[in-house]
Amino acid sequence: DELDEFLRRQNDPNWWRELNDKLNNKNVKLSKEDVEMIERIRSGRFAFAEDDNDDLLYRPPENDDNPEFMHAMSDFNPKRRYVRSLHERKRVNRYLQAIRRGWLKVRTREEILQEYKKKNEQVWDIWKDESITAFRPRRLPKQIDAPKKDPPAHAESYNPPKEYLLDEKEKEEQDELEPEERLYNFEPQIFDSLRKVPLYNNLIKETFERCLDLYICPRVQRKKINIAASQLIPDMPNPSELKPFPSKVSVEYKGHDEAKVRSLTVSPCGKYLASGDDQGNVFLWDVKTGRIRHKYKFEGIVDCVRFNPNKSVLILSVVNHNHVYMIMPQKLYTRDERKDTENLIKEFKNNFIPSVDTSSTKKPPCKWEFLEQSDKDFVERDVRVKLEFEYIIKKIDWHSKGDYFATLADNIQTSTQVLIHSLSKAQTQKPFSKSKGIIETISFHPVRPLFFVCNDQQVFCYNLQKQVLIRKFHSGARMVSSIALHPKGDNFVIGSYDKKLMWFDLEMGNTPYKKMKYHSKAIRNVSFSGIYPLFASASDDGSLNVFHSQVYEDSAMNPLIVPVKILRGHGVRDKLGVLDCVFHPDQPWLFSAGADGRLLLWV
Repeated sequence: DELDEFLRRQNDPNWWRELNDKLNNKNVKLSKEDVEMIERIRSGRFAFAEDDNDDLLYRPPENDDNPEFMHAMSDFNPKRRYVRSLHERKRVNRYLQAIRRGWLKVRTREEILQEYKKKNEQVWDIWKDESITAFRPRRLPKQIDAPKKDPPAHAESYNPPKEYLLDEKEKEEQDELEPEERLYNFEPQIFDSLRKVPLYNNLIKETFERCLDLYICPRVQRKKINIAASQLIPDMPNPSELKPFPSKVSVEYKGHDEAKVRSLTVSPCGKYLASGDDQGNVFLWDVKTGRIRHKYKFEGIVDCVRFNPNKSVLILSVVNHNHVYMIMPQKLYTRDERKDTENLIKEFKNNFIPSVDTSSTKKPPCKWEFLEQSDKDFVERDVRVKLEFEYIIKKIDWHSKGDYFATLADNIQTSTQVLIHSLSKAQTQKPFSKSKGIIETISFHPVRPLFFVCNDQQVFCYNLQKQVLIRKFHSGARMVSSIALHPKGDNFVIGSYDKKLMWFDLEMGNTPYKKMKYHSKAIRNVSFSGIYPLFASASDDGSLNVFHSQVYEDSAMNPLIVPVKILRGHGVRDKLGVLDCVFHPDQPWLFSAGADGRLLLWV
């Protein structure tokens, strides 16, 4: 506050006119008339100039007839002006006593003159020392000696041992390296005697570089801090105390053979698992037994599969090329369980009104189609609703209530890259009027009407009700790959292709609360557990990292993030490792899908 006040006074030449009115809690600026009034009052005059009257001013009475008359207000010297001071007398007595007893030495006039003559007659020998240090001022920093050169090693000898000599292969390897990365800046040689050693070619160059280092490089005397290594390590709980968390393989789901498993999802009830691969296969598995319940065949790569999070809506969404299929698996549920979903789809179909606009030349970004029982996809693939897009779709994300879902197009920079759809209304909305760059991933907020959009380096948070941008987060990564939100909605995690894992707290700011780098290759996906304080990351190095993430109810306490387990069970093929991972909705189990075709359950 004092610094702000000082800067304000420097910038405002009329700062002295301002007064603080404490009664009304505001600053009042004095006018020119107010300043004149204050000056008149301080000088002993009336406040207003019109009140000046010589008759009203006081004057001492003049009595020439009686010169001995002295008024009480006359200006005569007080008594203390001509009476000796008692305190000064006591101080002089103390000085006299100190001089008599020898406590205080007083120089004579001759001694003072001799000392003055010595100072004037003092002569400096300017040729005594020609070094700069003789004329150094007193306040310069202490001189630091130059670091000494390293003593010569065995390889620098004129007759080094044979193990220090380089063969032809080692010479070629040294020549390919940069000069700073080479083992030696010379070639070790053997001579019969010391007199046969020729002149060193790099002598002048190295001496010149040494002189440059001594002249240009600053010298710093480092203070050694004695700190034990145990003090630098933060206090973290023992991972064995944070159980349960997945630690070993329980079930392997075999069926994809060598196809790369791109995506997997778990049903809301936790009984079934769905997975899609590069060969267009979509498998439905029994979670506990690993048995294949059903298989669907599509053309091309299946990029993403997602179950509807609403338990009453038995729908599996499959992303294939530029289509999104809404499948109601017949062999997973009984007829009574499928009845409610069938009625919902019929109701959606009856409410659906296809838009026919002949005047518009633009194609709609998405085309809805409710299939009939006679359609081929209805019979063979249990498809109830099909959405056709203009571009290739790579991801779909459902809202927690199961009605709205968002689709993300692959590697395009248009305003239709992200679309939000309503299943009950069979409508498609374009949330953005302008492109935000190439978007990498998207996600709905689990509780609030917020929508997260990630491009290469930033995360945008939109309010869907107000349709405005409310936050922008800076990841600090080169390219974001995935995002996962905490079930409570106050935190989220971002994975990136440059091996970084970043934890964000919505209440702490726009930068990561914590950055972690435990993988040796790119991170493909991150996932939170819905019940347990766990989250995991999948990477191209073939491993999964499991973290304990405790988020407290007290906002003053920071989240506790502890790495508890590294899961290794997938191989690396075509530089791809684990492509997707997801937690079980009710148990501390983790499902993982890899490029080696393996689908594993970790418990």
